[in-house]
Amino acid sequence: MDRIGFQNFRQFTEFNAIEFKGITFLVGKNNSGKSTLIKALLLVNKYLKSDSTHLLEFSNNTNDEINISTYGRAKNKFNKVDYIKFKVYFDNYQIRLLITGESNATFGRIVSFQLKNYETNTIILFKPYESTLTFKKLSGDIETKLNIYKSETLKNNLIAEIKALEASLNESTLDRHSKAYLLERDKINKLKSKIESMESNLFPKINDEVYSLSYVLESSFEMKIKETCDIALDNLLNQYESEYHEIQNGKEQSDNFVNLRGIKEDVQLFKSSLNDFNHYSKAVKLHFLPAQTHKQSSLFIIQDKTNLLAQVIHDYAQLRILKGEVASMFVEHWIKEFDIGDQIKIDQVGGEAYEVTIINNKKSISLADKGTGTHQLIRIILKAASIIHVKQNRKFITPFEVFTVSNLDWLLIEEPELNLHPDFQSKLADLFFELFEKYRISTIIETHSEYIIRRTQVIVAEKELEIAPNTNPFIIHYFTTERDKTSQPFEIKFNPDGTFQNNFGTGFFDEASQRTLDLIRLKRLNKQ
Repeated sequence: MDRIGFQNFRQFTEFNAIEFKGITFLVGKNNSGKSTLIKALLLVNKYLKSDSTHLLEFSNNTNDEINISTYGRAKNKFNKVDYIKFKVYFDNYQIRLLITGESNATFGRIVSFQLKNYETNTIILFKPYESTLTFKKLSGDIETKLNIYKSETLKNNLIAEIKALEASLNESTLDRHSKAYLLERDKINKLKSKIESMESNLFPKINDEVYSLSYVLESSFEMKIKETCDIALDNLLNQYESEYHEIQNGKEQSDNFVNLRGIKEDVQLFKSSLNDFNHYSKAVKLHFLPAQTHKQSSLFIIQDKTNLLAQVIHDYAQLRILKGEVASMFVEHWIKEFDIGDQIKIDQVGGEAYEVTIINNKKSISLADKGTGTHQLIRIILKAASIIHVKQNRKFITPFEVFTVSNLDWLLIEEPELNLHPDFQSKLADLFFELFEKYRISTIIETHSEYIIRRTQVIVAEKELEIAPNTNPFIIHYFTTERDKTSQPFEIKFNPDGTFQNNFGTGFFDEASQRTLDLIRLKRLNKQ
């Protein structure tokens, strides 16, 4: 998965697609939309893995973690239009979903599903409730189209950054004639000039149709997208062959024959897109660790679905990972790094619960007697180890998984810094880097931790990740609010020395400095 965007979902009327890398951080104020992005990812992923082509479920046993429950809660309340749109990108593909529904319904109806292949300029458009499939071929050069997309993405990031800088400046107490204020205003003007320059140089959009052919299905219910498309394509090929033979016998060709011939010539392009989509939807895995205060308990009950640590322990124990295996060594390494202990021992009790023991210097202590910070770390470490073990022990891997540039294994974590000392918060950045660098597991982290972000700067500088041919796997999206309304997040970019090219919004890195200034002012007042 490379990017996601959406319209009319939760608090956003428009959320332009943002990029994900190997280690993606979502940073910003509360209620700025970070959790909404996580929910969008989980919701779309659940749909792609489901057998349903007609419905997107908001409330069922597998979607408790999304916590939306109805279409009315999912749709933006301030926009009158009655639909939600999602756009997801992987490799050279774009998946577009259009959804509508009734306010109290626990599902949304899929109005249309579109799969676009930028490399082959082909589109497959499926409208389940109309039982129609449309196959399109577009004109235009793929490189031109990708350049347009990249330029528009950069433009959206610049606009979001300008809005955040202007909001920050309006909230500041800087004198409008001071040097600091004028420098910030100059920075904003330069960004605006950059946008104007980009707009004047944008390539013209090329989306002319070479052909478009629709097919009406007898029934598309209870059928998966690939199966439905395969049937339609085979029938269209039969139509082509039938009319081709009639033309050979002297019959005049129909107006539709040119479109049928296009399908005949490009059928493998459409089927290749469908195969890639099918493999992608099966292979991509999102593992979610929501923020949770952990219960202090001597036993971790298997049936306690509200105790997420108990569920992570259960999943890890069921893998039967042996000492000396890669996942086991990963666990031992990181519990030592975080000063938890030397080993972890998990024993099942009566088939209904687990007792977890930490062994340190040959002494044993129950995990229940450890602090909530240790519980948080154990949850992250065991979850990551489980993903590593499953990933490394898969017996069948498709060619798509070998050659795709998209990341397929994702660990999504809300506030991993909960209850952790600043030193350990900082060390989490190293754990996330190892997961990506060594095990090719990507992470999306929603965080308020300045220490994690500061550590990423050091890693970038030490490993020269911004210097070619190295590639920096870190990306930071800053979510902001504008007059109590959420707005488009903007990317915080790294310099080769680890510093940032642009500023965070107010209330993050500047918060400690502001409190120091408050103390200095108070000290001066007291002296007076």
